[in-house]
Amino acid sequence: FRLFFLQMPPKILAKRKLRSNSKSSCSESYSASESDRAASMEPCAGSRPGIQLSLQHYPHLAKYYAQRFRFWSRYNEGIAMDEESWYSVTPEVIAQHIAERTKKVFPTADVVIDAFSGPGGNAIQFAKHFRRVIAIDIDPVKLQCSQHNARIYGVYHKMEWIQGDYLKLLPRLKADVVFLSPPWGGPHYSHYATFDVQRMMMYDGLQIFRDTLTITPNVIYFLPRNALPEQLARLAGNNQVCEAEYNWIFDKVKSLTCYYGRTVDYFGLIKPTPKPRPKPSKVQKPYAKKN
Repeated sequence: FRLFFLQMPPKILAKRKLRSNSKSSCSESYSASESDRAASMEPCAGSRPGIQLSLQHYPHLAKYYAQRFRFWSRYNEGIAMDEESWYSVTPEVIAQHIAERTKKVFPTADVVIDAFSGPGGNAIQFAKHFRRVIAIDIDPVKLQCSQHNARIYGVYHKMEWIQGDYLKLLPRLKADVVFLSPPWGGPHYSHYATFDVQRMMMYDGLQIFRDTLTITPNVIYFLPRNALPEQLARLAGNNQVCEAEYNWIFDKVKSLTCYYGRTVDYFGLIKPTPKPRPKPSKVQKPYAKKN
């Protein structure tokens, strides 16, 4: 197990303050019919898909809105999300870490599939490092948001979007790496001491993994922080390796990421970052009189 303590880059913190003051060859093997592709769902130029967030109408999203610059460093440039995406998108610093370490560990990878891509938080970061990213989601609004956000981050030309059920599309897909982050069932997962991947998600999480192995053994599984590590380790099979990372932001565990196949860091290329020590409080010492 690795522990990664991820800090928001100083430039992101600076932007947040400033803005708050101012108003393979594997891709060749993939084929899908034109009706599967999301090109026809592209929003008109100048429009923004998703919801226009107003805390008056969405008061339950207030705590997520307060973290908007953790989710997207370029939020103020017009990032688009639907209601569900506000509590399901991966924080940018974690998505960036996963993409960067995958490139370091598996530099020959060419095509990455984000099987449940949502508004594109992970897919966009993968597109910065790999030649081609295929983003799949069953919800057309989420794919429109992903397309819109990919333009903001300048990776639209490196991505392909497919609307459909990943489990039904799976037999026709091929890639070097598959990133899995199935719906966790809403924000209530954190109310439980442990999270059963097989029974507590919308889908059977163990079966999704086994089906994905027909595409590639190189799988990254992004799960709640209270997922059972033993359950995930068994997915690797006998005499195989599963590498697990707990991702921290500041002093809080956000998620558990498991790596399989060639995404495992066998050679120690990625160094775990030490947990940041809390800064000592600046308490003035009482003045002592000299005799």
